[in-house]
Amino acid sequence: MKLKLNKQSWLKHGLTELSQNGSEALKADRLAKSLKVSRGSFYWHFADLVDFHEHLLAYWQEMVTQQVINDVDLLHDSQSKVRELVRHAFAGDVRLERAMRSWSAQNKMASDATEIVDNKRIDYLTNLLVAEDIAPTTARARAAFLYWAYLGQAMTRASSSEYLPDTALDEIIDLFLMPSAEIAGTKTI
Repeated sequence: MKLKLNKQSWLKHGLTELSQNGSEALKADRLAKSLKVSRGSFYWHFADLVDFHEHLLAYWQEMVTQQVINDVDLLHDSQSKVRELVRHAFAGDVRLERAMRSWSAQNKMASDATEIVDNKRIDYLTNLLVAEDIAPTTARARAAFLYWAYLGQAMTRASSSEYLPDTALDEIIDLFLMPSAEIAGTKTI
């Protein structure tokens, strides 16, 4: 019995191949061979490789950003949303993020997609922090900093749990949720 693939099957497989083997794996021949199907199946769903890449990048954005936002939005209050979002980011598998960043360094279409994702993620976190009565400019700076910390962690081979046990991550989240006036009144040693 032959495997019947739909467009989503190709996209899911493309993301798996990207995360495991890098952007060089995103070629019709290679993808078809790894799925043990003919290239014709690929071209049935996609006009060409550029079309596949466009769909793949849109699918990636949906799965790793919009779907996460949708899931987090099921929570009732902004503080819980911030906590869940940060925990999710630092506990997740970062291989796909790392592979996408590598691809974006050499491909304009991937670079544009990662820029859209970066802005969407920072905007979403900013809005959650603003909902916690943090001034918009402060919230934006905190959101960007947290996001950059996530990206930095994603680019390393170490798992975040090696350095950030749950209790430490909770303390860091508490700092970012703290009103600016409380931070200004805190004395450092």
